[in-house]
Amino acid sequence: MPEGADLIINGRFLDPKHKAVKGNTGYLVPLRLVAENLGAEVDWTPGRGSIVVSKKEKSYEFHVGSTLVLVNGERQNLPELVRSYHGHAFAPAAFIAKALGANLSFSEDTETLALIRQEPALEGQIVVLAAADGNPDCTVTIDGLSEKQLTYDIADRARRFLTAAGAAALVVEQPAEAEGQRPTLLLSVHINSSTDLTLEGIEAYYYSHWQSQRLAGIILAEIAAETRAVNRGVKEASFYLLRHAGCPTCRIECGFLTNAQDRAKLAQPEYREKIAVAIFRGIRSYFETHPGKNY
Repeated sequence: MPEGADLIINGRFLDPKHKAVKGNTGYLVPLRLVAENLGAEVDWTPGRGSIVVSKKEKSYEFHVGSTLVLVNGERQNLPELVRSYHGHAFAPAAFIAKALGANLSFSEDTETLALIRQEPALEGQIVVLAAADGNPDCTVTIDGLSEKQLTYDIADRARRFLTAAGAAALVVEQPAEAEGQRPTLLLSVHINSSTDLTLEGIEAYYYSHWQSQRLAGIILAEIAAETRAVNRGVKEASFYLLRHAGCPTCRIECGFLTNAQDRAKLAQPEYREKIAVAIFRGIRSYFETHPGKNY
């Protein structure tokens, strides 16, 4: 099989054995697997070499070894052939995403291709991600790893997923920027440090309001499930942004820069991508159960 990229569909990593493969004009994705994960029905007739994908009164008939696709019976041409690898049909990712209402997002440093559908719960939501707690003076650096750079990287990866799903998401680095955006949700992305070098794991903070407590719990649970990091729980604290945001707000500590094990994981872009995917899932889940835009 040609060189491949890991797949994320709607915020979930697929089994690494199912990869996108490089074609002549872009990536090709396993047609049946991706279509079913995006909510479509798939009918494969091996004898004819045809695969019919159906969703919302539209059908797409693909043929292995051909660029022809029938869209509700009308002929169109794909940018390249539908190919077969190990018994699975692969079709152009860009066409599949557009046909099934998803956006593509590619992460070069992790070689990860994400297909993210538009989420009604995220439409109209303004999500602000404050890197390093919005603190421009955050200068903790150990073994060449900067807290400020790591938190910005995680926040920006989460922004990419949220934007693909329909939210208005942005990353800020100063408290005044966060307050000026009138967000419907604010997440402070942070990395811990301690004089006790044995401390490790993730934790979340909120201040006062039950919606913020709920938000912190949902996101922390998603990160723990995705990374299997030590879960240090949800706590209440009076950090500046938590007290002044005026919307559901929490602070996520993504690990201890002062702990050798946490530091080694945070140094890996693949690990930071996992945290970002989990943040996306947590925010999506929060808005699915708390659709209001204010306290």
